[in-house]
Amino acid sequence: METNRTYRFLFSLLLLSISLLLLGLALGWTIPLEYLNSITQNNERRLITILLAVIGILLSFLIIKKSFSKRVVKQAEVIETSLGKIKVSLDALENMANKVARQTPGVKETKTKVKPASHGIAIYIQTNLAPDMNIPEVTKILQNNLHNYFKDIVGIEVEEVKVLVTKFSTDNKKSRVE
Repeated sequence: METNRTYRFLFSLLLLSISLLLLGLALGWTIPLEYLNSITQNNERRLITILLAVIGILLSFLIIKKSFSKRVVKQAEVIETSLGKIKVSLDALENMANKVARQTPGVKETKTKVKPASHGIAIYIQTNLAPDMNIPEVTKILQNNLHNYFKDIVGIEVEEVKVLVTKFSTDNKKSRVE
C-alpha cells in the first residue's frame, strides 16, 4: 500500500515537471532546448541522459506491472481438519474485531488492524471511548472480549491485543433514516 503512494507521488512529480517545462517552452523559455542540443554534442551528457532514460523506463515498467498485479488477500490459518486447512482473511478478522469491540460498553468507534503472529494473531485497535469511562477497566474488558471471541467462535489464538484510546467521543449520533 505504501509503495503505491510512493509511485503515485513520483508519477505526479514527474507529470508536474513535464507540464511546467512545456509551459515554460510555450512562453519562450529556450534554456531547455539549448540543453537538449548540447546533449548530442557532449558524450558525458549523452551517457547521463541514457542512464536517466533507462532508469525512467524501468520505473515505468515497474509501475505498469504493479497496476496490473492482483492484490494478495492476506489470511491467517485457523485450523487444519482431515479434509484440509481452514483459513480466514485478515480483512474478515478485522471486521469481526470491530464488531466485537463496538459491542463493548463504553466503546464508540474503532479502527482495527489484525496481523498474523507466530501462534495465532495479534490485534491492534484504536478506539474512541465514551466520556467518564474508566480506561483501564474498559480496555481490559475489550481485550478479554476480543480474546474470548476469537478463541471460542473463530478457533484462533490471540497472542496480544493492543489498545490505543485516541479520544473521548461525546456525540450520540442516531442512525439516519432515508
